[in-house]
Amino acid sequence: MAPQDWGLWMHAKYLGKVCPYKFSSTQDAYERLQQIKHIFANKGADFMVPCGKENNRDCHLLKHLSVWNDLLVAVNVRIKEAVATKELELYFPKTFYVEMQPRKRIERAVILLHLILIKHTCVAKIELEKLGEFSEPDWFALFCDGINDCRRLKTLRVSADIKDAPIYRQLLKSCNSLRRLEELSLENICDVGDARIMTILTTVIARNTKLMRFKVDGFDAVTQGKSILLLALQRSPCLYQLSLDVTTFSAEEANTLLRILNGKNGLKSLRLKGNGLNRYITVQSLASALSNATTLVELKLDGFFMHTYDAWILAMTLIRAQTVQNLVLDGCMPVFSSPVELTGVEANDSPGRISGRIEPYVHILKELTCLRRLALDLFRFPAQDQRAFLEALSGNDFLEHVFVAPPNRGYPNELSRIAIETGTATRIYSSPIVTHETNFASLPMGSNIEELIVEARAHVQRKEDLSVTAHFTDLRALDRVTDLYFCKIGGRIDVSTAKVLALYLQNTKSLRTVTLNVCAGREPSILLLDALSRNTGITSLGVERWCCNRWSAVALADIVRSSMIHTVTYNEKCLFPSRAFFSRLAGSIESNFTIVSVNTLERKEYAKNWEVIKSVAARNAALLERAAQFVTELSFDKSDAKALELVASSPLLPLRVQELAAVGECEAAAKVRRAIWNLRDLDVFMSITGVVKESVVCEESSDGRARLDALPADCWLAIRRYLSFTDVVGNASNG
Repeated sequence: MAPQDWGLWMHAKYLGKVCPYKFSSTQDAYERLQQIKHIFANKGADFMVPCGKENNRDCHLLKHLSVWNDLLVAVNVRIKEAVATKELELYFPKTFYVEMQPRKRIERAVILLHLILIKHTCVAKIELEKLGEFSEPDWFALFCDGINDCRRLKTLRVSADIKDAPIYRQLLKSCNSLRRLEELSLENICDVGDARIMTILTTVIARNTKLMRFKVDGFDAVTQGKSILLLALQRSPCLYQLSLDVTTFSAEEANTLLRILNGKNGLKSLRLKGNGLNRYITVQSLASALSNATTLVELKLDGFFMHTYDAWILAMTLIRAQTVQNLVLDGCMPVFSSPVELTGVEANDSPGRISGRIEPYVHILKELTCLRRLALDLFRFPAQDQRAFLEALSGNDFLEHVFVAPPNRGYPNELSRIAIETGTATRIYSSPIVTHETNFASLPMGSNIEELIVEARAHVQRKEDLSVTAHFTDLRALDRVTDLYFCKIGGRIDVSTAKVLALYLQNTKSLRTVTLNVCAGREPSILLLDALSRNTGITSLGVERWCCNRWSAVALADIVRSSMIHTVTYNEKCLFPSRAFFSRLAGSIESNFTIVSVNTLERKEYAKNWEVIKSVAARNAALLERAAQFVTELSFDKSDAKALELVASSPLLPLRVQELAAVGECEAAAKVRRAIWNLRDLDVFMSITGVVKESVVCEESSDGRARLDALPADCWLAIRRYLSFTDVVGNASNG
């Protein structure tokens, strides 16, 4: 037996030990591994090559990432490359619809995933959104065994709905061997009713001394054990981001949490979720506990009752500390009903005075000078309180962003009017405005809306239909909208509506993201597709219930391929998306370096084309990351310069540079322009490609021929237009 086959045999023996019910014998497991080996060999890869990360080399797996993903698609698992660190990230995403896979394909995929987890030390991140095939006990046991050996795992996020206590306990036990976790996020811990889970979780926290981010939601059925969890968190030396659901904390557990917050911890971000009915943890008690949290820069409170005296205590605590830059009061119901507060309100509601209801928040605006972002449920306050708040904001020059949740339907006209009058409209933001015909018709000209959802119903009154038409025709009503979701409910979009919508899509300069959820005949489809092809600003496109026949699907694929669109969602909720879209896009997408994400309903009949599209999107995402590394001067590698050359026009590049360099939008764009211009320079090009070490220096020519280093700049640029980094196939002897 060859040495490599001996390695297969030993691995087969191990598989039989872990999953005796899935493998009848070592020989059975060995034969399945041989099948996988031959599949990889036919594609020029070797799945048993050891990971190179331990020897500070790039993992061999990265060179054949598409081959691994082709097999893992059977269990809906995707591998991505973390370009900056050359590590692997595993994703188990949620899907609307999953094709039934043959049993053998599922078995091969599970075996392959287990091999990745135990053999590849470069796995740094796992996101488990759905169990899928791993809900089967034997396969889940194999998955947990893999996590147990995934010793360099840094991030584990579990949001799958696991309601069986033994399964969750098995998953957490597999984390006991981990020592390098930096982020642990566990959601949907519901209906488990087993306090032992908290004990295991405490052990995991204690053993991972590098833990920086921790999140647990859904304590509902866990009635005991949270105190020891909180004590473990208190001892975590690196913890700076904490998110907890506190709706079921007992008095003892509440006191433990408050002691943690009152201690000299290094917390920078804290999110606590309540439900307004909690007895032991109130805004007042939290505010008092935070008095010594001198490093806190982000505070998020979700679902608490906010009495006026709570607001005052919170305001005074934050002002005294002067550390919080981002304050989010999400779903915190303001309460003005206590006798003490009513007396204050009556006294302060006289003309020219600020009411007691809004006064604590006005005080925050005036005195919390470190605050940069604030989220507040301002619509629950009367109009005079809204005006007092915005007038105070107008005199505040340090708060950059105020988020207010809008009403369920329609545009907040009164608040918008006050914001315009007080000069604060540009600093007020909200979640998407949802409108139907009547609400949409009442949108004021020049309204400060960035995200808009329009639900147009069939068989509406003609008057309302005309109002919708007028608003789409006049761009002044939508001149700031960057994200539009248009849905036609209960029928097909008619030609007249399609005409004005197409006119808007063609002429708008601000729109970046658009989703069209419509049923359309041939003429409306022609109008809308032509408009999309003429718009050069749209970078994210979603299509639902539309472009399902061959000619429209082909036209849409051509638009996607040749435009600046980087994110496409094509009939993700439709059971019968057009096969023509995928075959057309797959045939021409290789030359596209902009698309990084394509979402759809995955079906077996177009799996081959779909894999081509996903592979190109993953390639482009990796190139984008490499280019951003080069622009921010984190790397000067030839491959990164080549990546910049390929994705220089991507609208995502300045955004990624902005994140990496922690700079503003304008400075990020300037960095990209400078980097692109520098690549045209003779010395830079020659040094990056390895032709020279630093600069081009030519010897004197006896016959008077032109020297490369003496060429005029415009002559070199003319030559450079026909050169790319791929033209230099190997490094010369640097001279």
